[in-house]
Amino acid sequence: MIAPAVALERADLLRRVDAIAEVLEADADLGDDLGRLPATTVDALRSAGLLSLKVPRGLGGFEAEPALQYEVFERVAYHNIAAGWCLFIYADTLGMITARIGDAGLAAILGGGDTPVTCGGGGLRPGTLEPTEGGMLLSGRFRYGSGIHAAQWVLMSGLLAGEGRRPQAFNCVLSKDALTVHDTWNVHGLKATGSHDFSADRLFVP
Repeated sequence: MIAPAVALERADLLRRVDAIAEVLEADADLGDDLGRLPATTVDALRSAGLLSLKVPRGLGGFEAEPALQYEVFERVAYHNIAAGWCLFIYADTLGMITARIGDAGLAAILGGGDTPVTCGGGGLRPGTLEPTEGGMLLSGRFRYGSGIHAAQWVLMSGLLAGEGRRPQAFNCVLSKDALTVHDTWNVHGLKATGSHDFSADRLFVP
């Protein structure tokens, strides 16, 4: 039996998807032509509040349980497969970031008013980190940056080497504008996800 509060939230989220279904379907072919999600698709996902699917409730998000998350992704993908894939990336990444980052990072990422578009990537290939005053410098080339063209922030990992110990792994969040996006997504399906490689060259991470 589904708890009443969960049932109400489920109905609300699915209504939000249904409200933008016409935009999602109309944009599907255009997204394939562009090789990325059209701005109208991204705006629809944001205006429907779906980017906050996994954001903690204390920060204004839904903090939806896993079964409900999958139901929302499936409903979006029914209307637009690439949008469903990118929403999974956007929601998962923003949820991970907001659940773990400190107050200063939250202020930078959420301080703009609108829910930011975030994405992740790396394909299990971490970059390298070197210490510097006030933080670290991240370098590396990463794979599968789904939806990166629409993102303001990107989550990736790096390894910090040290003498006499195993490298330490860190998750890093950087502005997409600081990264170089490489045109590598030449595929037959899911073209509109725009899952290109991207790279960082000694970028400062506070």
